[in-house]
Amino acid sequence: MEVNLDQENKIVEIWLTHSESQDEELRQILKPQIAEYHQKKFLVVVYESGKADLFETTRDLLQHNLHLSASKAAKEGIIA
Repeated sequence: MEVNLDQENKIVEIWLTHSESQDEELRQILKPQIAEYHQKKFLVVVYESGKADLFETTRDLLQHNLHLSASKAAKEGIIA
């Protein structure tokens, strides 16, 4: 687990590995800490690692975004 605290922007990032995200005991331990940050008006974000292949999912996302961008450009007449 990694916790990044940004005091200036009032953001707390909690990064969990896949195994940590499945650990119910750890989640129960985090609940009061998250509530404490909420009381202090912090935005709390919990990132959970998944099981999917990072390379493949990133590639697919980039291809999708490229397709959307090209479609938008074609509709606007930027690409002939």
